[in-house]
Amino acid sequence: MLNDQQYDIVILGGGISGMASAIKLAESGKKVLLLESQNELGGKIKTSNIMGVITEEGPDELITGYQKFDELSKLTGVVDNFIYPETLKFLIYSRNKLRKFPESLVTGIPSLNLKDLYNFVTSGLLSVQGYMRTVFEPFVKLNNLSEDVNIKFLFEKKFGSEFAKNVIDPLFGGIMGADISIISSKSYIPYIYKVAKDGKSLSLYFTKRHDQKHYNIVSTRNGLGGIVKNFEKYAEAKGVRIITGHTAISVNNEHGTWRILTDTNNIKCSKVVLTVPAHSAAKLVNDVDKRLSYLLSSIKYSDIVVVNSIYKKSDIKLQGAFSGFLMPSDSGFKLRGSTFMSRKWNYAKMDNYELLRSFISIDYGKDEEFYIQKAAEELIQIGVANNYPVKSVVRIWNLAMPIYMVGHGELIQKINDTIPPNMYLAGAPYKGIGIASSGVSGIEAAERILSNYSNYQ
Repeated sequence: MLNDQQYDIVILGGGISGMASAIKLAESGKKVLLLESQNELGGKIKTSNIMGVITEEGPDELITGYQKFDELSKLTGVVDNFIYPETLKFLIYSRNKLRKFPESLVTGIPSLNLKDLYNFVTSGLLSVQGYMRTVFEPFVKLNNLSEDVNIKFLFEKKFGSEFAKNVIDPLFGGIMGADISIISSKSYIPYIYKVAKDGKSLSLYFTKRHDQKHYNIVSTRNGLGGIVKNFEKYAEAKGVRIITGHTAISVNNEHGTWRILTDTNNIKCSKVVLTVPAHSAAKLVNDVDKRLSYLLSSIKYSDIVVVNSIYKKSDIKLQGAFSGFLMPSDSGFKLRGSTFMSRKWNYAKMDNYELLRSFISIDYGKDEEFYIQKAAEELIQIGVANNYPVKSVVRIWNLAMPIYMVGHGELIQKINDTIPPNMYLAGAPYKGIGIASSGVSGIEAAERILSNYSNYQ
C-alpha cells in the first residue's frame, strides 16, 4: 500500500519522459515514485512480436544527437545495444506513382548544390512548372512574419503550392496523420521558421549547412522496447519505486502537500510531475485550477492506425533498398505511409517473408478487420504488393500524437504562467515530438526540481 508513504516526487506517466525524469531525480538521492496506468512502461513505444519477428506498433526509431538524452542512454547502457538502419532511402507517392525521395530533401529544403538539384529534378516529384517555381525561392520574402504561421503557408509562399503539396505534406504531415495547414511552423520546425523570419533564403541558407548538428537514427537489437527495459532496470536499481496498472484519478494540494488519488490509494508528495498526455493532465488538475485544465485540454492530438503485416517475399512487387514510403493527404488513399521493417532493421529480417508496417488514416467506427483489408488493398493498388499478407496485427492509436497548432508557443507560455508551484509538466505535448526530445523534456523537468531544492537549502 502507498497511503502511508511520503515521497519527495511522484511522477505520473511511465513513458520516456517520465522514466528519464525519474532517473535524473533518483540519481540525486530523491525518493521517487513513478506511477503508470498501463500494465507496462514505455508510453507510445510498443515493441511486439509477430510470427517470431520483432516489430513496432508505435515509433520504430530513436534520433541521437540530443546531448542530455545521449548521456542518459550511456548511463543506462542503452548505447551498448544500438543498431543502425540497413537503409534510410525512401519514396514518396507523387503524381500518381511512388518516386525516389532525394536524400538532400530530408530537411524539407531544396539544396542548390548541383548534384542535389539534379537528383531533385530527376526524381519527378514536381511538374516542370513546379520546379521552376521553387527556383524563385531566394527572391521571395515573407513580409510581416512576426507571428506564427502554419507549415503549409510558409512553404507555399516560399516554394509554391505544388512543392508544399507533393513534398512537405507527406514529409511533415505523413505518419502523424496531421494537416499541415494547422501545424505551427514556429513550434514544429523552429530552425526553418527563424531563417524565413529573418528574411533569408531557405535554399541558400541550408545549402551552406549553417549550424548543422549531427544526428543519427538508431534502434536496439530488441527494438525500441530495449530502451524501455534498460531505463526501467536502471531506475529501479537507483531506488525509483515503479507501480504499473494503477490510474491516477485526481491531483490536489493541501497545505503545500500534493495528494494524488488513484484507483486504490491516496499518495502524498512534495512535488508532482505530469508526463501523461495533455488531455489526461487536464482531467487530473481540474480541481486544482480550472483555467490550467482548460489550457491543457486545448492541446490537440491526431489519431492514426498502425497495421503490421507479414508478406511472402514473392508477394512483394516493389523491390529495392528502401526503408519505406510516405503519402500525401490528398492522394485519395487511406495509407499515409509504410515502413519496410525487414529492409530497414536487421532484427526484422526473415528468409522467406517481409514485414511491412503501415500507417492508415483513422476511420471512426471501423473495426480492425477494416484496416487490415484497407492496408492490403491499397498496397496492391499503389504497386507495393501483388497479393494479401499471411498475417496482420492492428494497433488503433486514438489521440496518438500532440499537434503543435498555430499559436502553440503562446499556449505553452500561458500554461507555464498558470501552473502552480511544485507541479511540473514534461513530455511531447509541450516541446519536442520524438523519443529523445520527450526524454530531454523529462530531464529538464527534473533539473528544474533539483534547482528549486538547491534554492531552499
